[in-house]
Amino acid sequence: MATIILNTGLLSPAANYPEQIRLDRVADMSGSEALDGEFRQYAEGRIRLITSGADIRVAQIQMEQVTRETREILKSWRGQTLLYRDSRGRLMFGSFLDLQVKERKGCQRLCDVNVTLTEISYPIELAAAAPAVIEPVAPPVPPAEDYSVMDYGADDTGAADSSAAFQAAFDAAQAAGVGVSVPAGTFLIDDQLYLRSGVMIHGAGDTTVIYSERSGWMFYGSGRTNIGMRDMKIAGPGTTEAMTTTSGIALDEITGGRFTNLTFDGLNFGFKVGSYPGATNMIVDNFVATNCVNPIFLGSVSYSSFTNLDLTANWYDSNLYHCIYMERNNHHLTFSNVTLHGGSGYCLQLYFDYAEGEGPGSDITFNNVVLDATDGRYPLVVWGYDDVVFNGITMINSADATFQCVRVRKCNRITLNDVTASGGTGLCGNYGGFEDTVADILFDTGTYNGPTLGGGTGITFTDILAIADSPALSGVADDVFWDGSASAMYTSVNRAGMAAAGQPLVPGYWFNHVYVSQGATITSALLKLTASGSLGTPTLVALRAFCEDADNPSYWDTDTHRPHDCVVTTAHADIAIAAWVTDTVYSFDIAAALQEIIDRPGWTPGNAVCVVLRDNGTPANNRIHIYDTGQDSAKAADLEVIFTNPS
Repeated sequence: MATIILNTGLLSPAANYPEQIRLDRVADMSGSEALDGEFRQYAEGRIRLITSGADIRVAQIQMEQVTRETREILKSWRGQTLLYRDSRGRLMFGSFLDLQVKERKGCQRLCDVNVTLTEISYPIELAAAAPAVIEPVAPPVPPAEDYSVMDYGADDTGAADSSAAFQAAFDAAQAAGVGVSVPAGTFLIDDQLYLRSGVMIHGAGDTTVIYSERSGWMFYGSGRTNIGMRDMKIAGPGTTEAMTTTSGIALDEITGGRFTNLTFDGLNFGFKVGSYPGATNMIVDNFVATNCVNPIFLGSVSYSSFTNLDLTANWYDSNLYHCIYMERNNHHLTFSNVTLHGGSGYCLQLYFDYAEGEGPGSDITFNNVVLDATDGRYPLVVWGYDDVVFNGITMINSADATFQCVRVRKCNRITLNDVTASGGTGLCGNYGGFEDTVADILFDTGTYNGPTLGGGTGITFTDILAIADSPALSGVADDVFWDGSASAMYTSVNRAGMAAAGQPLVPGYWFNHVYVSQGATITSALLKLTASGSLGTPTLVALRAFCEDADNPSYWDTDTHRPHDCVVTTAHADIAIAAWVTDTVYSFDIAAALQEIIDRPGWTPGNAVCVVLRDNGTPANNRIHIYDTGQDSAKAADLEVIFTNPS
């Protein structure tokens, strides 16, 4: 039985110390010197120090079978400076950060609690305290050296199975209170390995490769405390052609863990925690994943941090796999400096189905996140989570995406600050018609390069600059020109200016699917033309650019819809070209003419726009040649529109 003293008075007189609370078990993670996350055994208890800064220490005190009366006393001490006596009798001060309570099923009187202390001063000087309160403590026993898997028969060439050697080292290290070292080399694992409480497993970086082709998990830990792995590569056979059945690390019911500097390659799942009862107080940093189907899966994880993640999820023909998949009720998590690539479902999915009978996930913060779905399906979905904040998020939708960059469903108070996004059918939209269950979705400051911001019930955009890029249709003759001298229209080449005998050459451009909202304010609308040559060296080509005055014009035809005789806008842009250099891109702003179209009562986002260049005083035999889609689709005319949607 261990004794804990929690005192709300700093160096109070001995008579004011509160009652001593006797508990069945104490998971002590404090320490007296910087151990860099290592585990060390002292005289009467296993002690571990977690450091996130030079002088920051965190102690997790797990208490079982606490009475409800004691629980209420503990709750009242939140935010106080406390005196804590560890299992060896040593005293330290710390700030009472938080208290978690886990109800015991079928028990009316008892529960389990987990106390978090931070900024610990340890050991302490108690000159003002009564000497009788402090019991003499012997100096700590020097820690033993970590055990090497090589001493238990591991094969670093990968020729023989090292499973038994690894497991023997884990078990022996737990009994001795030390960690396990794995040197550089390749180690074949043909059996599942069980992680042990209090044992840190560390390698020599990516030169330490743990390899397996077994069906299932390589490492598994359940009901453990204070576990960890660092500095190694965990590899499987690969997922290029099909999903492998080999997975990396699986954890359930974990209290306290540190996993850092790990590379996952060629696996189904890389790192899986949960889904119930999950884990608490996990520190995960510096993860790299390549050639995996689902690099990280989190379920029922709380009070944990994830930092410096660079994860790539291979394509697999299913929308159920993601770079990071967060299922069930994850709470109080922080993610910083995260880059996700691919994902056959989403780069990042926060998912909770209320039908499962539990509360939603909540209080998740993401700082500096990149979601690149170029080689995947979609960037982000938030379903059944409340109070999620993204500070600095970049999203790139896949080229053929048929959905928005962000999809929301059954969630409340989702905030995305400093947004940069592109692609898809919109920035955000409701998922599956559950608009009435979405509230307070805010996009605040940023840019979106795509068709439309989107929106729906409960979604607000503030200071989001929308940029619409509607290029010519690849492989389709979307541009034509009318040759006045021949009274004919041509689709295989493109000309502008004046032919012989003063007959004008009138090009027309048909841009399909221009996603600009009705009534939007257009900042610029650049018609980009690439020079393919000219007739001689023109001295002047003078043109006037209009839009066809129609809500949704059809493609050009030679009988009824031609560039030289269609009805055009009043607004126009005058163009004067004296030099025309082959393969140079020339931009002309036709914002005023396009604004006239967008303001039409019948305009709808996604309609087509026709642009016409008519002569404006070009001398005879001055003409320019412009790349046509049929010549080179990459150099065909583009219309790039920057606009702000109406509020």
